[in-house]
Amino acid sequence: MYNTEFWVKYVFRVLHIGSVTALGGRIIYDYLWPDQGEITKSQALFAGISGFLMILAGIVNIFLLKGKEKLKSKNKFWAGTLHLKAITTIIILTPLAKFISRDQQLVKAIQFYYVVAMLLLSPFLRFYREWWTELNRQDKLS
Repeated sequence: MYNTEFWVKYVFRVLHIGSVTALGGRIIYDYLWPDQGEITKSQALFAGISGFLMILAGIVNIFLLKGKEKLKSKNKFWAGTLHLKAITTIIILTPLAKFISRDQQLVKAIQFYYVVAMLLLSPFLRFYREWWTELNRQDKLS
């Protein structure tokens, strides 16, 4: 029915969005209701696995998009924001975040606002990429 590339893209997209949902949901919950108690070891393990899958699937998705092939080097905005998003995510949404500050409330606030910003930025980047690709396709046809 569909080729292998379709299923690989599908699986990694689901992994990425699913782990973003799980991790982002937990970050939002912890920020909005901070008095819910400490995170258990199983919750921490789940968050760690979600973070790992989010980053792994995100990196794989970058290669699956074939951005260099579709966008050429003319679109530095998309590539730059995608790399910035990846680097900041690795710092803010992994255990590296504990090195940002000793104040856990500050770290939770940074993570919360980052997740909210990414909820707004990520769809924009996707729509921008699709718009740019279509624009270049039309230019090539004319």
